[in-house]
This record gives sequence, structure tokens and C-alpha cells, in this order.
Amino acid sequence: MQFTRISLSVSALLFCLAFALPLSAQTEEPVQAAYPAILADMTHVKVVQDSSITLLMQDKRNGIVRGVQEMSGFRVQIYSDNTPIHAKTTAIQLEERFSELISEPIYVISTPPFFKVRIGDFKTQLEASAYKEEFIKAFPDMAGETYVVRDEHIQVRQ
Repeated sequence: MQFTRISLSVSALLFCLAFALPLSAQTEEPVQAAYPAILADMTHVKVVQDSSITLLMQDKRNGIVRGVQEMSGFRVQIYSDNTPIHAKTTAIQLEERFSELISEPIYVISTPPFFKVRIGDFKTQLEASAYKEEFIKAFPDMAGETYVVRDEHIQVRQ
């Protein structure tokens, strides 16, 4: 009987701590809840949330979608290598070389043992192929390794 009381007390203490610690870690000032109708008759409840949550909830109610959405699409791959000593260094050098010269986003991707450099977030293979041709015209030394690849995580900015 004594053991169960102690274990219940310890369980209750752990339960309270689990909820108290995240609340004490809040660094932002409390924000008025975006759903006051729910809390209208609950005067003893105070909702504390990050201001970005309030903005997201307002956007959702107004039908606004912001940010980045991931979807399946295509990129232009300009480099792929699995040589342990050179692959990472070369991939980073290529990213640095082209970051100032092109407007499309550049991705250095590590899928062991390979390092790859891919460009763009194209919704269709046709868009990616057109960009590939432009890229090869601007940088003919890259023609041998440049081709279009399917990628499951292209980013669409809205």
C-alpha cells in the first residue's frame, strides 16, 4: 500500500513537470488567442502561444497559404561522385562557383557514399530540360555531367 502511494505521488509529480517545463521555457510575451469564442466562458483559462501561431491561424481562416511546400518535381544535376576524398570538396566548390552566377537555388545533397549538386525547383521535366539547355550554353565545360533528375522534395514558394 505504501509503495503504490509513493509511485502515484511520483507519477503525479512527473506529470506536472512535463507540463510545467515547456511553459517556463516560453521567451515571447503571451499573445491573445485567435479563437476567443471557445474561451468566452472560461475566465480561468489563459492561452499562451507564439505570435506566429496566431498569424498562421488567421491566414488559415482567410484562405492564405504561405511559405514553402514540398512536392515531387525535377532538378538539373550538374555533379555526382562517390570518391571519398574529392566528392564533398568538389560539390562545395561547384556550389560556390555557381551561387553568384545563377538565380536558381543550388543544392548540395549527400546520399552516402555520393555527393551531388542539383539546381532548381522545377515542376515539370520540360521546365528542367529547358533550364538544362540554358545552363550548358552558359557553362559548356559542365555538359558532360549535366542532366535532368526527378526529385521528391522540390520547394514551391508561395
